[in-house]
Amino acid sequence: MSYFQCSKCGCVEDTALCHYWSAKLRETPVLCSACDPRIAKWHGEFPQEPPQGLVVCRRSDVESWLGQSIEIVGRGKAA
Repeated sequence: MSYFQCSKCGCVEDTALCHYWSAKLRETPVLCSACDPRIAKWHGEFPQEPPQGLVVCRRSDVESWLGQSIEIVGRGKAA
């Protein structure tokens, strides 16, 4: 499971239980199922709580782990 922190209420949510990926593609705030007006209900798969030990992976962490720099596709200017 992949988790993220809701940009509205701050709780931890699973990317598969909400519209996380469509929000990322649209570059809009990522919302949990309870805060997303299209769902508007917590799923009940786990408690709706703030993060406790949630690990956020930064680009520099990945580059350090890989031992090389990485390119993020789709973030640059169009040619």
